[in-house]
Amino acid sequence: FQAEDGIRDLVRSRGLGDVYKRQAWDQAWVRVANATTLPAPLKICLGSATFATLGRGTARPPSGLYKPLPAGSRRVAVVAAAQACAVASPRVATTVALPRQGAVTLAVFEDTASGPGALGLATIADDITRTPAGRTRVRVVNLAVGAGPAQASFGTRTAYTGLGYAVPSEERLIAAGPAQFSASLTAPVAGFARALAMPANTATTVLLLGDALAGAADPLTPRSLALRSRLQ
Repeated sequence: FQAEDGIRDLVRSRGLGDVYKRQAWDQAWVRVANATTLPAPLKICLGSATFATLGRGTARPPSGLYKPLPAGSRRVAVVAAAQACAVASPRVATTVALPRQGAVTLAVFEDTASGPGALGLATIADDITRTPAGRTRVRVVNLAVGAGPAQASFGTRTAYTGLGYAVPSEERLIAAGPAQFSASLTAPVAGFARALAMPANTATTVLLLGDALAGAADPLTPRSLALRSRLQ
């Protein structure tokens, strides 16, 4: 596990619990992602401060990293890139509990259930405990606009079906090593595939983006965002 400021496991033979004892007890680890189809960048604010300004299909800090922040309840707001965090009418705003010595991913998505143009914020708890030797942890979150239930697989190692909109799948342990990730609508079958590196002692959350499951007609690139946590 690695944080944005370079904190990492100093004794590789020991678990993350030992690492955390060397770090502030009241810290949480946070990253944010823009999983919308919107062409204009969005600013994600925590309290009155800018956490990151993101174009679609990007995340901050870079994959594998988190930013340490004080644990506790924080107001998270999403505004246009040119707006101040204190704007009276943000695109979406909510209060998020940042867990003590835990990690979360905050993903902005298009909340089609709430109406055209509405945005939502998915709070995804990340398991950053070490995996058994030779294993990696995976999960999928379907944030593809209007896709309905989806299915996804990491090669022949594990498959998910009935992935609802904005609902994180369960996390699974699979054998480490390169995998061909694929995702599609349950019916009709249309989707995409991409190669993923799946090193041991990592956790990967794949966000399905935009119109990712619309097949070749989808103009967006990329169609998915793989967020990897390095656990050692």
